[in-house]
Amino acid sequence: VYAFTLLGLFILLISGLNVINLTVAQLTERMREAGVRKALGASGKHLILQFMSESVLLALGGAVLGFVGAAILMPGFNELAGAQLTTTLLLQPQVVLLFFGFSVSIGVLAGLYPALLFAQSSVTRALRGSLPSRTPRRSGYRGLVMLQFGLATALMTCTAVVYLQLQHVQDVDLGFDSAETLIVDYQGVGEVNRSLDAIKEALLQHPTIQGISASRLVPGEHVRRTSVNIQHQYAESDVRQVVDYRVDYAFITQYGLTLSGGRLFDVQRRTDAVNAIIVNETMAQMLGRGDARAALGETIEIYEIDGPTGSTGIVEVIGIVRDFHVTSMHDVVEPLMLRIDPEAYRFLSVRIGVGGARHAMPEVKRVFAQVVPDLALTHRFLDDQFDAQYQSDVRFGRTFAASATLALFLACLGLNGITASVTLRRRREVGIRKTFGASPSGLIALLSRDLLLSVAVGLFAALPVAYVIMRQWLAEFAYRINLGPELFATVAVSALVIAGLTLSYQTARAALVDPVRALGHRM
Repeated sequence: VYAFTLLGLFILLISGLNVINLTVAQLTERMREAGVRKALGASGKHLILQFMSESVLLALGGAVLGFVGAAILMPGFNELAGAQLTTTLLLQPQVVLLFFGFSVSIGVLAGLYPALLFAQSSVTRALRGSLPSRTPRRSGYRGLVMLQFGLATALMTCTAVVYLQLQHVQDVDLGFDSAETLIVDYQGVGEVNRSLDAIKEALLQHPTIQGISASRLVPGEHVRRTSVNIQHQYAESDVRQVVDYRVDYAFITQYGLTLSGGRLFDVQRRTDAVNAIIVNETMAQMLGRGDARAALGETIEIYEIDGPTGSTGIVEVIGIVRDFHVTSMHDVVEPLMLRIDPEAYRFLSVRIGVGGARHAMPEVKRVFAQVVPDLALTHRFLDDQFDAQYQSDVRFGRTFAASATLALFLACLGLNGITASVTLRRRREVGIRKTFGASPSGLIALLSRDLLLSVAVGLFAALPVAYVIMRQWLAEFAYRINLGPELFATVAVSALVIAGLTLSYQTARAALVDPVRALGHRM
C-alpha cells in the first residue's frame, strides 16, 4: 500500500511539474497578457487569483476525468494488483472530499510559482513580454525538467531491478525436481496412512502415474521445525532448531535430491525407520563444525515436545543431500533433516507423465474413495504452489512497471511541450542562423542541448536514489541480484535515448523550416 501510494504521488508530482514547466516555458507570451491586465488596472492579487484559478480549474477537470477513469479501470487494476476494490469505495463522502481536496491542493501548488512571476513583473516589462528581472529565463524549466525526468528515471530503474530479481528467483535452481508433480492433501487421516502401501500400488497401475511419495511436508508449504540436541563427543550439548521433514523411502528419489555423502534410507534395514536421519548440507556443516563429511555417523537427540506423542529419541546421521529450497528465495536454506515416520504423513506427491494431468486426479479420487469414501481431497501442482509464493512480488513488479511507463509517458509529454515552446521562442534565432548557413543537424543540436543536458543531470541524480531504494527492497531476498553499474548505465542510456527522440521531433521541425517563414514568425 505504501509503495502504491508513493507511485501515485510520483505520477501526480510529474503531472504537476508538467503544468509548471509549460507555464514557465510560455511566460513570454503570457507576460504580455499580464501587462495588458495591469495597464487596465488589475493588481498583483488579481493576477495571482486569475492564474491560480486557471491551475485549480485544470486540476479539478483532471480530477473529474481521473475519478471516472478510476471507476472504468478498476477491474483491470484489481487484476493487475491482486486487489478487490469496488466502485462503491469511490463514492464514499470522505473519499470524494479527500480526492477533490487533494486535487485543489495540487492545482494551488502547481499554479503558485507561475502566478507569483506574473504578479511581480512591472507593466512595461510585461508589455514587452520580458520576464521579471530576478527570474532567469531558462533555469526555471531546466530545474523542473531535471526533477521530472529524475523521478521518471528512478521509477524506470526500480522497475528494471524488480523485473531482473523476479527473473532471478524464478530461474534459480531449487535443488529438486518439481516438474509434473501433483500434491494431494489428505489431511493426514490415519486410515489413509495405514493403507498407504495399497493406495500406492493401486495408483501405480495407472499408465500416467510414474511415481508416488508420502511426506509430512512438501516444498512450498509452511515449514515445521523441531529441537535437536547435538551430542558431539567430548563436548557440551548444543540445542538447535532444524526443519523437520517426515518422509517415506521414495521421497529423495521422487524429488531428484542429490546425495552428496553417505547412503539413502533402506527399506530392508528396519533400524532406518527408528534411529536414522538424512540431513542437508547446511545441517551437515553445523553438525561437523564446518566439515560436512564429519557429520556422517554423528548422533543427535530429537525433542518432539510439540509432536503428537511428546517422545524423544536418539538418531544417527546416515546420509547428506545437497541443499534444496523448501521455501521461497526470500529465505536462506535452513538446517533440515529427513526421517521416516509413517504415522505423520499428510501429503502424497504424485509424479505424472507429460500430458497425463487431466486423467491422474480422477484416478487418485477413485482410489482414495475405496479407502475413505467421505474424505475431501485438495490438490495442486507443485510448480503452482511454489510460484504462488512470489505472487505478491509479481503483482508489485507489474504495478511498478505500469506506473513507470505512465510516469515516463507524462514526462515525455511535458518535455515535448517545453521543446515546442522553446523552439517557438527562438524562431528568429533559427531563421538568422539558417540564413548564415547553419545546417539542420547543427540547429537540432543547438536547440536540444540545454534540455538534453537538464535531462541528463536529472537522471544521473536519480540513479543513486534508486540504488538506495532498491538495495533496501532486495534485502528482503536471501538470494538476490547484484546491483552492478551496467544495469544503471543501461537505464541511463535508455532514458537519454527516449528523451532525445522526444526532443528530436520539435527541434527537427524547427530546424527544417524555411528561413523566411522563421523570420516572419510562421512556423
